[in-house]
Amino acid sequence: MFDSGGGPSLESPANHADAPLRPNPVAVAPPHGFAGFRDDELAPAGAMTLDQRLAATERSILEDALRRHNGNRSAAGRELGVSPRMMNYRLNRAGIQS
Repeated sequence: MFDSGGGPSLESPANHADAPLRPNPVAVAPPHGFAGFRDDELAPAGAMTLDQRLAATERSILEDALRRHNGNRSAAGRELGVSPRMMNYRLNRAGIQS
């Protein structure tokens, strides 16, 4: 790239062989209880899939909200910020009868 010498180069420092390596600024720790298996490995027997874990988490949230509101679907839905129609859909999908 052409550099007129009048300021910083527009070329990325990553293109320079002598550019210092910087650590990745975004380091994400594995979630609590992460089994550590790779994508190409099968999950251990009894491990839940992502869809199963999400469904179980949603069910728990719905049940807790209903418990706090003595089974009142409308009040629980308001607390969770969902419309009555969405609340009924989610409860039915989770198999929760109140």
